[in-house]
Amino acid sequence: MAIKVAIFNRKGGVGKTTLSIILTQIALKEGKKVIAIDQDTQCNFSSSMSYLRNDPNFKKLFTLKTDLREEYFDLPADWIIIDCQNDFNDRIRFALRHSDFILIPVTPDKNSVSQFTNIRQAAGTSKEAFQLPVVKIGFMVGNVYNKTQTAQVINQKLRQLRKSGYLVIGTLPLYETIRHNLASEKTIWWSTGLPAHARQHFELLYKNIEILNRDIQELRRKEREWKNEPPEDYYGDPENPDITIWGRNNLS
Repeated sequence: MAIKVAIFNRKGGVGKTTLSIILTQIALKEGKKVIAIDQDTQCNFSSSMSYLRNDPNFKKLFTLKTDLREEYFDLPADWIIIDCQNDFNDRIRFALRHSDFILIPVTPDKNSVSQFTNIRQAAGTSKEAFQLPVVKIGFMVGNVYNKTQTAQVINQKLRQLRKSGYLVIGTLPLYETIRHNLASEKTIWWSTGLPAHARQHFELLYKNIEILNRDIQELRRKEREWKNEPPEDYYGDPENPDITIWGRNNLS
């Protein structure tokens, strides 16, 4: 079953598209099958990744969508990565409700951490706090951003969020990795083009998401076992055994 990740924040310019691109690239490098869904009206994600459609190395692994339909969640894949615009329209709410994780990048400014309550409400009451993991952008020790009074306030807010069950799943050094929105360049580039000391932060984030997903699946398995419920059948259509039954709810 695919790891479904929506990358979202109501604040613009926090690196949503850049994270979407690099996570997609790392997954493809790992030989994973990826469905990339661009839900940002600027279309930087799809513009930057469109060349992969004809890349012989990844053509069979990579699917790019510029709309969002419920049947996409039933397609066989290892990762489904959704780059979301900073809005709560119906399509974004659908993406938030039906993703396993809502990856929330935050920067050292107050607006980027001011929407957690609204995001969780949009995601639905069934979403646990740990399914909204946080990625800190530009908070590395030694970074000028980490020394500002605003950054210290944000760190305090993040400590409060941790106590409420949210996870800080990664920290990315802004001054080394995201000098500007790389997606806006619309050029062919790979995360391997980043220097090794910068790339390792993204690779660690990727691995942390996989670990968190395994932990959640194991937790759900134990809950079903405790309730004497049968195992979940993700491939429940006998006529189409490779098509999952997940995501059949209406978009409306």
